[in-house]
Amino acid sequence: MTVTLPADTDTVTTEDLRRFTNAMIDRAQGLLRRCQDVDVTFLPQDPLAHDPGAEPGHEQNAAWTLGHIIVHMTASAEESAAGSPTTAAHAARFPGRA
Repeated sequence: MTVTLPADTDTVTTEDLRRFTNAMIDRAQGLLRRCQDVDVTFLPQDPLAHDPGAEPGHEQNAAWTLGHIIVHMTASAEESAAGSPTTAAHAARFPGRA
């Protein structure tokens, strides 16, 4: 799946983002439906893995499992929704991420 945003992102609308998000989630769900247990429990080995924002130690150099990717996709969608104009209209406070 390839998405190209315009050079001037000020023209990107909430509806554009909603459409992209839905397409991304639909694609991920389609791929997940084809997974077998072995795909979900697979522990990848990636000697180049490095996440400077992760907990120091083993997490900084751990390759991401399928479960880890799903958790991040879900959390990112939730964070984006929490910072959406709809939420702001209800005077909800969202501090953002560090």
